[in-house]
Amino acid sequence: MPDEVRLELCRRLGEEIADVLDGLSGARAAELLALYREAVDNQQAAMARAQEQSLKLVPPLLRGAVRRILGG
Repeated sequence: MPDEVRLELCRRLGEEIADVLDGLSGARAAELLALYREAVDNQQAAMARAQEQSLKLVPPLLRGAVRRILGG
């Protein structure tokens, strides 16, 4: 398995998983990393959609201030 894939997986999933990663082929490790990245992207998109939906509950005059407070 390429070192950069292993290092990124260890960084994202934790060092305690390093032994498990040693049992994966390079292709499987790359697939796992791609799936992990996709899951993170999906989670971030879902959180952004949820934030936008929740802002619809805030009165229009306050939305800009609330959005700034939430960091968006």
